[in-house]
Amino acid sequence: MLAGQALAACGGSGTSGSSSLPALPSQTTASESAAASPSSTPLPAPIIADALAFVQVANNLGDVFSGHADGTELVQLAANAGDMERPAWSPDGSLIAYGAGSTSEFADLGLLIMDADWSENKPLTTGAVRGALPAWSPDGTRIAFVRDLLRPEEHLAIYLMNSDGSGMKRVTRGTDDLYPTWVPNDKTLFLRGGDVFAVNPDGSDLERVTKSADVGAYAVSPDGRRLVLSQTISDPFGLRLVMMPASGRGTPEVLLDSLPESITGSAAALCWSPDGRHIAFANSDSGCPPGSDLYIINSDGSGLSQVPNVGPAWDPAWQPK
Repeated sequence: MLAGQALAACGGSGTSGSSSLPALPSQTTASESAAASPSSTPLPAPIIADALAFVQVANNLGDVFSGHADGTELVQLAANAGDMERPAWSPDGSLIAYGAGSTSEFADLGLLIMDADWSENKPLTTGAVRGALPAWSPDGTRIAFVRDLLRPEEHLAIYLMNSDGSGMKRVTRGTDDLYPTWVPNDKTLFLRGGDVFAVNPDGSDLERVTKSADVGAYAVSPDGRRLVLSQTISDPFGLRLVMMPASGRGTPEVLLDSLPESITGSAAALCWSPDGRHIAFANSDSGCPPGSDLYIINSDGSGLSQVPNVGPAWDPAWQPK
């Protein structure tokens, strides 16, 4: 639903870096035999019971919920009269940062933080400083996020701040930079113009990781070694899930060659289980109509399942252990 996000996920403009890294495959890979396709047969429920946070959607707006990955013990954590997106767990699983606002526009969204049991809920950004798409550093001391600069020549940039909202500083200087994520070596990954880039927290050593211009969203594995990508395909038009090394070097592998029909829009939001064995996915909040069923797949591409008891949802996030 975020206008800038949907534009960038469809291949918005950005700075293209030079790289010898391999391009993602446009249609086929050597590992297609391992890929799965959704069918009309009802999917089984997951058998894992780890906790997930996600945004459940009603009337085109979302509220933050948590529950077990098998669809049990669903609890509403946060609600307001506006829009919510991208819940992000702190590394110790005790806090959740998320974006919220009275509309779905980036310029209107602000960042908030709450205890995992919602015993306390407070803003991280206030006044003219807005923010969206939060991501915690591995040590839990900093949060990367996206800020709309509201300028004709540059719009969405990656910023960092301390986990209490202090010490804010700008990291990237592209036109539409999205989905910041940390990796264990303290690099920050982000999406620009349909490709994943890596940068140091001080903005130095910018590197292009993928070279395909068709990545709508991505997630990095807990050990920092793998990326799972939501990749657009044109024949037939839709989305698929692809795995590749986080370095960008190596042969990409198709995990799911077409996503279930309830996943719409230009991206699927992705998250890894803490042990790296499973991947949950649902609509990104750029979907239209918003929300989808919530799915889980094994990280080798097998065992596609659907989380029961969850209505239209977006932006799943797995609680760390």
